[in-house]
Amino acid sequence: MAKDPQFTWPVIVRVPIDDGKHEIQRFNARFRLLPRERVDALAGDTRALLAAALVGWSDIADEEKRPLQFSAAAAEALVSIPYVLTGLAEAYAEAISGGAARKN
Repeated sequence: MAKDPQFTWPVIVRVPIDDGKHEIQRFNARFRLLPRERVDALAGDTRALLAAALVGWSDIADEEKRPLQFSAAAAEALVSIPYVLTGLAEAYAEAISGGAARKN
């Protein structure tokens, strides 16, 4: 058993665009595996859950196509975007539930 188990998981973000359509974007998130009790305690606050679980990412770029480095401030900015928050929450739920949480 690892003291601080972490894993990388793909995140799918559905970015709303014109005419009721979405553009699918993907990146990889690095999550900390939280104990079940902590997940249950934070279940009503998705932003707090992700603040505790999200520890890094790859394949994210800013508007100028430069890699976006992970930091607490960058993570807070990212999860303030509703469709990114949804993608991250779905990815974490899928990972810790063995895939049962993914809706297609």
